[in-house]
Amino acid sequence: MNYSLTYREKSLKHIATLKFQHLPKIFKHSNASVKAVGYIEAIYVKPDHRTQGIARKLAEIAEQWAKERGCTEMASDTEIKNVDSQKFHKKIGFEHAETIVHFIKKVG
Repeated sequence: MNYSLTYREKSLKHIATLKFQHLPKIFKHSNASVKAVGYIEAIYVKPDHRTQGIARKLAEIAEQWAKERGCTEMASDTEIKNVDSQKFHKKIGFEHAETIVHFIKKVG
């Protein structure tokens, strides 16, 4: 099940989004005793609101949610070209786990 959180200013202007979920263990690097992980599917802060700690706070909310559901690890991903996102993930404590290749196939 996916969960979403929208962060708004006092004016109710939408400035950030977080999507997260609870997944069975999916990464081979994970500790064998880990049964499930919290997963940040998307975290986005509008450019004019960045560097204010909003994304970090949203990630902390997702981590707390995952802990309450028995998760001992968090996972996330970003596109290889998104260097800013990679820097952010490392800054808040994520480690590079693996690089994957996505495939697509026409079926009709």
